[in-house]
Amino acid sequence: MRKLLYYLLLISTLILFAGTTIAQVHEVRTPYNGFFELEGDSIIFNWDLAATPPVGFNDFDDVYRDIVNASLPGGTALDAERAGGGFVSPGILAGGFIEVFQWDDFRDLSEGGDPTAFNPDPTTAGPGMKDQNPIANWHCVASNNLGAKFDLRQTYLAFYNRDHGDDIDHLVMVGGGTRDSNNGSAAIGFWLFASEVACDTDPVSATFERFIQPDGSIAEHVPGDILLVSDFTAGGRVSNINAWVWAGDDATGGPIPLVIAGSQTFGDCLDTTTLEEMLMCGIANTSTIDLAWNPRSTLSGSVDYQLQQGQYFEGAVDLTDLTGVGKTSCINSFILETRSSHKLDAKLHDFVGGSLSTCGTIIVRKFTYPTPDDTVFTFNVTGFDPFGLADEEEAVFSSALPGTYTVAENTPPAGWTLDSAECGIDTDADGDADASFLDPITTDVVVGFNETWICTFTNVKRAFLTLEKTVINNNGGTLLKADFGRFIDDIAVRWDQRKAFTPPIGGDNHTAREVEQSGYTASVWGGDCADDGSVSLLPGDDKTCTITNTDDPPSLLLKKVVINNNGGTAVAANWTLSAGANSVTGSATAIEVTDQVGTYSLSESTLANYTNTSITCDDNPAAEVTSVTIALGETKTCTFVNDDDAPSLLLKKLVTNDNGGTAVSANWTLSA
Repeated sequence: MRKLLYYLLLISTLILFAGTTIAQVHEVRTPYNGFFELEGDSIIFNWDLAATPPVGFNDFDDVYRDIVNASLPGGTALDAERAGGGFVSPGILAGGFIEVFQWDDFRDLSEGGDPTAFNPDPTTAGPGMKDQNPIANWHCVASNNLGAKFDLRQTYLAFYNRDHGDDIDHLVMVGGGTRDSNNGSAAIGFWLFASEVACDTDPVSATFERFIQPDGSIAEHVPGDILLVSDFTAGGRVSNINAWVWAGDDATGGPIPLVIAGSQTFGDCLDTTTLEEMLMCGIANTSTIDLAWNPRSTLSGSVDYQLQQGQYFEGAVDLTDLTGVGKTSCINSFILETRSSHKLDAKLHDFVGGSLSTCGTIIVRKFTYPTPDDTVFTFNVTGFDPFGLADEEEAVFSSALPGTYTVAENTPPAGWTLDSAECGIDTDADGDADASFLDPITTDVVVGFNETWICTFTNVKRAFLTLEKTVINNNGGTLLKADFGRFIDDIAVRWDQRKAFTPPIGGDNHTAREVEQSGYTASVWGGDCADDGSVSLLPGDDKTCTITNTDDPPSLLLKKVVINNNGGTAVAANWTLSAGANSVTGSATAIEVTDQVGTYSLSESTLANYTNTSITCDDNPAAEVTSVTIALGETKTCTFVNDDDAPSLLLKKLVTNDNGGTAVSANWTLSA
């Protein structure tokens, strides 16, 4: 059979009440100087001690209205609330920061239960459940035979944070319960536990069940658990109030009486002669009272939305003055019980339990970009052990006493940077901070009673950008990649070196560029870069941008010019033109002889009857040269000029004077 774990959930809301300084509980109800009525009924402004109703007071009808949003009186919220699950919703009680209004004997309609039924009661005291016994010995049981005077119907609590004028505000609790019948006196007790204690109950079985913690382990007392006990008399007045605190562990410890200086530290809330000295008081109703809720009493003569004399109890206690709660410890769960008497070893009967927390809560959350990521970041919170969180993990510290806390992330792991840190209060219990935001790097968190602080730390992983260069020297170039300047944005970098950046969560943009060199042609950027070198970096990116530079090929052209003005008939092809060891056949149109850089001697083959008259290059056509130098990317044309040699026909005159003649050669004119 399925068991229901009766952790009656409480979600609490904090409102700091800037009120009058108090010392003891009498200021809870002193006319015009307090904040809660304790006069034996649940309705505000029904106070016979004040001529004018005091302003700003609360009573337990306020708690009920806050939680179930019922009209007063006679609303239908009771059945709706019980049918909806039996658990309370958070309310905002003026001046209070925790409210509980809780039903005993819940029946869930979804499970086929009757929301108006009170039997069997699944949370009654079983064997071993006595207040002086270890919780490990306690049992609870479903019972149909609970005496009406011990049968609890509703319980209600409210906690206040009160300015006390000393080193810390005081935690004041007001609370009480109703019972089904006033036929006989009983006693009522409050257990206030430092840990979470609840009965693992079976609502339809008489099986004895154990008291457990949220993880399913057997619950135990811890030092500082508080037991408050008062009369719950048919006549309405209270004469016996006792308090104990648990000392030692669950197995070997036990409750010891609280010894408070002064003769009247506990008493009746209407006992005005001793009220000034009280730390705790209680009172039951002395007459029929009206209620905002329908208690559904089975007592003869009962009327809906009313209780007869001795069926309603309420009281108050300054927990900080009584035991130091709020200074040195917290309350995390409670049990309201009915007892056969106010003595420690009295027989226990009915009980109602629930969870709550008077401590503050600090929640530390971790987010990383990129996400997900399993890198662990370490943190420190004042008063707690160091801890580690990875992406989308959180640590919850639900036992933070009111005070100042440093919430800090330690130095992040290599490659990570803290991008942002923010703390704030979750005022509406929706799991997100919505008020009092601060930067925990510069400001400590000041936790109040029942405040939930949420601190979020966001880390970004460093991004890297590498520029890679390829130089192709296949045309005689000699430059290396180091000869090319390189930048990311305006930052000089090295080729092949991972440059680290810390981009924001949304990323940022960068541009790769290089310094061009003459004689080399650059490709467009490639890899992770766009053609123009632009690239975006998100946290955690590791990108590479590439570029290639190729040496520009030179071109040396040779051209042959032949001048045939003396009858020559040779053509350009009759010559071989050379640049160093490279040769081409002469041509009237320039022909490339080499595409490699260098200095070349210029020469040509010879041809009879022709003379080379000049060798010139177009970079300096006025100068004759015997060599030429060509660099990367240059184009030069060198021209060889040859002229046909002019012929020579000689006429010679011979004169023979062997017969006495005297003429000479010059006396003749010779013609050809």
